[in-house]
Amino acid sequence: MSRLTRILELPGSYRFLGKIACVVANARVAYAQQYLRVKEGERVLDLGCGPGDILSALPDCEYVGVDVEKRYIEAARQRFGGRGTFRCTSV
Repeated sequence: MSRLTRILELPGSYRFLGKIACVVANARVAYAQQYLRVKEGERVLDLGCGPGDILSALPDCEYVGVDVEKRYIEAARQRFGGRGTFRCTSV
């Protein structure tokens, strides 16, 4: 059993981590709405996209995420599938 699994078995830890996740998700949506202002159908190029988490806060758009870290790109492809195009390369 991993340390994280053991920590998540404690109700207080589970709730605390859940609250942090909600704050991060809400901040991402607020950032996308206030600063990116992407409209449906627009094209987005995200350099240094990491695992592509910002895509969850964007409307239906033509998204291309680029990152040099292979594990991030694999995670993005796994999570978002055909909703975006992800490339592992240096820019």
